[in-house]
Amino acid sequence: MFKKEVLQYLLIALFSVLLLFMSLTGLVGFFSLDFISEFIKELFTGINLFSSRLFFIQFALLGLTAVFFHWTAILGLCSKNLKPTLWISFIGSMMLLALNGYCLLNHGFNWMGYEFFHGQSIADNRIFQLAGVAYFLVVFSMTALTGSMLFKKGDAGETKE
Repeated sequence: MFKKEVLQYLLIALFSVLLLFMSLTGLVGFFSLDFISEFIKELFTGINLFSSRLFFIQFALLGLTAVFFHWTAILGLCSKNLKPTLWISFIGSMMLLALNGYCLLNHGFNWMGYEFFHGQSIADNRIFQLAGVAYFLVVFSMTALTGSMLFKKGDAGETKE
């Protein structure tokens, strides 16, 4: 295995760890907001928090896809057959891209704010828009990376046993 291939799989492993961290951060945020929603209602009058299944599904699927993506990097470093895990990673990232596209069509990049604060003025906060753009870029780059690895010509990184 060439140094370039080793570096490629190490970068993929690093990216998958970052995706896993992003997923865990989203899930912890979801459960924290779900847990303190009654406290926020009492503390700030006029603000209601809603539990969003779509938010939970996206970040849980991001975590599962990141695990398979990391597994793909490990199999690539070991020069094993990585096609099955790469297919799972690609399908998971395509599902994430479809869910994100659905949210973007409904509410734009402010979809995270609208999922938790239905129709309230806080839902249009700029931080939700920036988070939506960042999430879209991460999901799109993950889909592009898994797709380019899966459909590259020659499959130089994979060896047969």
